[in-house]
Amino acid sequence: MHIVNLNIRLIEGNLSRIHSRDLFRYKAEVIRDEGKYYYRVDNVIMHITPLEAKRVIKNPRLYYFSTALWLHLEIQRKKDDPNYIRNFN
Repeated sequence: MHIVNLNIRLIEGNLSRIHSRDLFRYKAEVIRDEGKYYYRVDNVIMHITPLEAKRVIKNPRLYYFSTALWLHLEIQRKKDDPNYIRNFN
């Protein structure tokens, strides 16, 4: 098992940073285990693709069209509905 720790955050100059809010600053992990990849935030874990893992590790910032933002939204869906199943199609 291999774990990469990430600091997810907004891009520089975003309004939430100006207003001293850290709503979009948190710790996350990309986990590789037996050829499968997972993304963990708090106590929520979800399966991700190898490409998503590579992209979020390379760029852990939240902005339009970033993998970090896409995974952020998926994690929020999972937190809101524990029965949420991600569709890879």
